[in-house]
This record gives sequence, C-alpha cells and structure tokens, in this order.
Amino acid sequence: MLTMRKQWRQQMGLLVDQRIIFIALCMSVGLTQVASNVALAGMPVGYALALFQTSALFSVLFGYQFFREQGIVRKLIGASVMVTGAILITVLG
Repeated sequence: MLTMRKQWRQQMGLLVDQRIIFIALCMSVGLTQVASNVALAGMPVGYALALFQTSALFSVLFGYQFFREQGIVRKLIGASVMVTGAILITVLG
C-alpha cells in the first residue's frame, strides 16, 4: 500500500510539472472532437461511416511508416474489410 501511495504521488507530481502539455493535449483532443462532430453532422450516415473507416486505413499506414508497427498485413486486411463494408453500406443503402 505504501508503494502505491508513493507511485501516486510521483504521477501527480509529473502531472503538475507537465500541466501545460497536459492542458494543450486536452484542448487539442477536444478541438478535434468538436471539428469531427461539426464536419460529420451535415453528412449522410453512410458517407460519414465510409470516411471514418478510411481514416482507420490511413492510421494503419501511418503506424507502419512512422512507428514501424509489426503485423502490417493483418492490420491492412482488417482495415480494408472495414472500408469495403462501409462502401457497401453506402452504395447499397
């Protein structure tokens, strides 16, 4: 229990030391969420879904390019299946 208190104090100290970065991170995530909601609010659901799933495909590619993630083939197949499903929903729905 004493170790948990010490660890908690260290984490809180880190949060206080890095508060500007933490606040900026929270603001950027909030701004991204608001911008996404505004952009997607005027779109039909099918198109919004297809756009959202396409962003998942780009996330996989960026993860491979910048962070050297492993298992890229499986991730690309999974993202492609989701994009294909979203396109089918858009076209057929």
